Amino acid sequence: MQDFSSPEITSITKALLKAHGQIRPAVRDEVNGFLRNKYATLSAVLDAVRKPLLDCGILLIQRVVESEPGTVAVETRLIHESGEWIASTTSIPLPGEETRLSISQVVGATISYARRYGLMSMLAMTTVDEDTDGEVRPCQNEAHQKPVNRSSSASAEQTAKSLPQIPNVSFEHTQDMHGKPIIIARGATLPNKEALKRSGFQWNPEHKTWWAAQAV
Repeated sequence: MQDFSSPEITSITKALLKAHGQIRPAVRDEVNGFLRNKYATLSAVLDAVRKPLLDCGILLIQRVVESEPGTVAVETRLIHESGEWIASTTSIPLPGEETRLSISQVVGATISYARRYGLMSMLAMTTVDEDTDGEVRPCQNEAHQKPVNRSSSASAEQTAKSLPQIPNVSFEHTQDMHGKPIIIARGATLPNKEALKRSGFQWNPEHKTWWAAQAV
């Protein structure tokens, strides 16, 4: 039987505890052509976890491992900078011969499926249909964001001078696409949206971000 973890996991447990506070649900960004239901692609899942894991000193490695005939198995391993690690293997049966895909396409799709669900299971992740209220970390580079309403209120500028103390919410100083300084709210913005509004932050539905003008 494969080992679940290194002998000691004290450091990686603390790091994962911190990372879980930053990992947001993955956005269901694709539609299943057969079932017509929406699902989160591997890219969406990786976008949701990569930065929080790296910020907490955790390296993600996924590799194909030996498995039973007719199946594909992928090992998901999280390695902390201390050398401690935890791992899990996801085994998926290959589809039957009725598929019109080539064997290489079938194997590739099954590997992607195993990577996606293995990672989501390991990190106890959920998915959402869309990021309607900043629940999910934006995947785009905020240095090129353009707020829908670029006119900044006096309260927003005042907020930029003295950022509010909101539990589980952090703030990032960046620029919009015109080079104007703005502040982006990160983290648990959904349950704290009223506090953000009172502090002068505005919701940008295009980039799904709470933002405020930054005093210069």
